[in-house]
Amino acid sequence: MRRTIRLILIYLALTVVVIGAVEGLYRIVFPDKNYYSRSLPGQHENRADGWARPDPDLGWVFSGKNLNTFKSRHYRKVEWITRANREGFRADKDFRNLGPKSTAKRVMVLGDSFVFGTYIKYSETLPVLMQEELGPGYETFNLGIPGWGLDQMYLAYNKYVEIIDPDIVVLVFIDNDIVRIFESFRAAEKMNKPSFKLEDGELVPRRDTKPDLADRLGQRSHILNDIYKKIIRRRRIKDISEAILLALSKEAGRRGQAFIIVRYPLQKALIEGDADDRFDLGDFSARHAIAYLDPMAAMRAEGEAEYRTYHLEKDPHPAMAGNRFMARFIAKEGLGKQ
Repeated sequence: MRRTIRLILIYLALTVVVIGAVEGLYRIVFPDKNYYSRSLPGQHENRADGWARPDPDLGWVFSGKNLNTFKSRHYRKVEWITRANREGFRADKDFRNLGPKSTAKRVMVLGDSFVFGTYIKYSETLPVLMQEELGPGYETFNLGIPGWGLDQMYLAYNKYVEIIDPDIVVLVFIDNDIVRIFESFRAAEKMNKPSFKLEDGELVPRRDTKPDLADRLGQRSHILNDIYKKIIRRRRIKDISEAILLALSKEAGRRGQAFIIVRYPLQKALIEGDADDRFDLGDFSARHAIAYLDPMAAMRAEGEAEYRTYHLEKDPHPAMAGNRFMARFIAKEGLGKQ
């Protein structure tokens, strides 16, 4: 027994020595390494730069002004005059003044800057083109805001579902939207945002003002920081994202609404033919019987000369051609099958 205990202690000591040596070598080789640290609720102050205004429930929405503050050296001076409704979305009418619901089916489109329509005219945005494709039997609503993650889309649904009373909910995401759910602050927008964590498998709003054990350990070691960033963070992002989408799907189903998840391919992924498979929403959606659309293959089938026109020439945001393709694809493969 004593021999066994002695061997265990020796192995533990050797393990500590090896880890310490590797950590020391890591610090010598990478002396300027920046530690990743997850942002906490209330850690930063809002410093909106004009185009966005704070929203107590959603983080931020569109202010309807100062569009030249969007960060693009190519499109900063492009004339893309737009409008904002009272709720802070790119729409031609206030959601609270919609009036009685007609026989047309209402389609709530949730998303980020790709749905919002950064650097393009209102008439070229995805929800407007979806409206054209679907015809008078449908009415689309743009609930996309630049910089949003899946969490903010979920909260926007909860905030406006009873006001808009949609028949169909379409969540249009890009791969970056999944990663965004992990933070409570967006450096690009300089704005705080709501975020979630999981407790016993349930979504819970983050209220923590101090890092948890994994966060603290990750901030004290080069090796542990890499493990935290590449393994623990990735696992948490996947679990929280799936919980958000499942909660949205269940709530939409409870209300008798069709729910569709649509992946909008990024420019780089489309050109290179690569999908970001870190978070496979296609597999997740199949397991939970959620309608899921990925137009990557269909876009590439159009040929390189065509799909290279689907994003702006010197910016990764969608061009009208890309939105037109997406509108037709969603109308045919998604809404047409509801």
